[in-house]
Amino acid sequence: MSTLWCVVFVEYWKHQEYDLAVRWGVHGVSKIQRQSKEYRPEKETADPITGETMQIFPATKRFQRQLLVVPFAVAAALVLGTLITVSFGIEIFITEVYNGPFKSVLVGRRLRLK
Repeated sequence: MSTLWCVVFVEYWKHQEYDLAVRWGVHGVSKIQRQSKEYRPEKETADPITGETMQIFPATKRFQRQLLVVPFAVAAALVLGTLITVSFGIEIFITEVYNGPFKSVLVGRRLRLK
């Protein structure tokens, strides 16, 4: 029970921390981020509040790059589905069709309910 309480408290604290940082206008102040060498912004504009130069990369391009994961996820799902289907097929073959040696070892014991 204490583990559940700890998880709930930490998640609540994260929410409170974010809320207060936004309210006080200090969200992201302590973060130190390094840009990768491959990063190329689409354009640069001046921040209207601070006057600093901001580099902008469109969210649509970022989303298009993230969509490249979809074919790999579909392929992994197909491979996993195929493996599960084959394993069930082998299990059905051994329990229902196979009558050769070591069938009792391959099938194992079954509990019978009365």
